[in-house]
Amino acid sequence: MMLLDIEGTVGSISFVHDVLFPIAYQRMESFIKNHRHEIKDIYQSLINELQSNKIANPTEDDVILLLRTWIQEDKKETRLKEIQGRIWHHAFSSNQVQSHLYPDAVSAMKRWKERGKRISIFSSGSVFAQKMYFKYTEYGDLSSYIDHYFDTTTGPKKETETYLKIASFVNCKPSEITFFSDVFDECFAAEKAGINAIQIFRDTEITENRFHPIKDFNGIA
Repeated sequence: MMLLDIEGTVGSISFVHDVLFPIAYQRMESFIKNHRHEIKDIYQSLINELQSNKIANPTEDDVILLLRTWIQEDKKETRLKEIQGRIWHHAFSSNQVQSHLYPDAVSAMKRWKERGKRISIFSSGSVFAQKMYFKYTEYGDLSSYIDHYFDTTTGPKKETETYLKIASFVNCKPSEITFFSDVFDECFAAEKAGINAIQIFRDTEITENRFHPIKDFNGIA
């Protein structure tokens, strides 16, 4: 099974940071003010967090500021990722934006599916956001290529236990999984779980040789 990261691996980091993050930042206030009832459990947990940080009577504006701060910090916070996914859904479904995928990644996914390989995604973005990412792409709807999606509700991306959970969920031995990521620590955690880890260097020079480094998916059978 092929296990793929998104940012910096199958799609560009700049698309997420320069297109998707600003959309979430700009529309956060409107979303919270108009849709907080849809995420009442998450909203309450954010209020509780603010109170624990010695804000006596947190307001909507305090919640919005917290979420926007997390966006600026690129915090891998599950509650933020859930809200961002909901905001992005409208942008994707109304054709305001299409997700970026590298051509070699698209070709590889098609090649792997033709050969009967399963493909799963593991990203810090919510599963909901991941599904949209592959449904609304520059190449059309590619969601049929993806068998499973995993986010940080499974566990942190830099912890070995998370990859063992993924292997168990997909009913694979760790050695039957190949994980692709641009992040050394994620590859390290996957390798410790017994998974084959490959580090990809899209826009930088290859600086590590430990995880069979590649520049793109061309030639990956």
